[in-house]
Amino acid sequence: MFQDAPYAPSRGSFTSPVAPPIVDPDASPTISVAINCSWVPFIVGALQQLVLQATWKTDDPVALTLAQQRAMTLIALFMDAVVAEGSPCGGAIIPFACSYFFELRPDGWSVIPGNGDYQILVGYRSVLIEDDGGACTKYLDIQWFPPSGTVTLTAAHVVGIRQDDAGGAANGVFVTVGGVQSLFGSLPATAGSFDVVVSASPVSGVERIVVDLGTHLVPGPCSGTNPNVIQRVDLFGFAESDPCGS
Repeated sequence: MFQDAPYAPSRGSFTSPVAPPIVDPDASPTISVAINCSWVPFIVGALQQLVLQATWKTDDPVALTLAQQRAMTLIALFMDAVVAEGSPCGGAIIPFACSYFFELRPDGWSVIPGNGDYQILVGYRSVLIEDDGGACTKYLDIQWFPPSGTVTLTAAHVVGIRQDDAGGAANGVFVTVGGVQSLFGSLPATAGSFDVVVSASPVSGVERIVVDLGTHLVPGPCSGTNPNVIQRVDLFGFAESDPCGS
């Protein structure tokens, strides 16, 4: 167990990083395990640790991405078992795990107007605004709306780059329920790359999800600073239909 900390670095469940498996999770040979339906959400939640970069012992970005994709496939196997025809776990609510790689495409998310932009091969970037005094302010807020209805959110995995320490109150993952926005979980506030899973008690009826890197006032002109970046988001939870899209 690790000590609680408000902005702890991401850590896998192993005592040290482990080498990624070299096969897909559904490749032969396979085994079958009988699990009570009530345990499936907890297993899916625990498997989210396998999406963290800190879990895997590799410096190869291609190998890391493949390991994370295989982890998402493993999570999807549990989801598929729940919704399979004849499954005793079937029902109106199904688990989901949606991956959005922003370095490749906008992927169904959008910038809150005036609070960032999108660049292919980079991701979502903060907008830089220089005031009359020569100081530079950064804003980056991106949002996602379930394509149909609402969802229950259990966790969010966020990967990005913060060029400077956070300033301002808004810095985290936010959910909107019944038209009211609230904080789901905070993001790291220190400069550097980050790769974190934000989790909390499940929040039902979520109409919108916002990832906000806060407002940052940087001394000096904007020409001397780089934007903050959100590179990837994974969402985990439950919905009446698959909200991930194509």
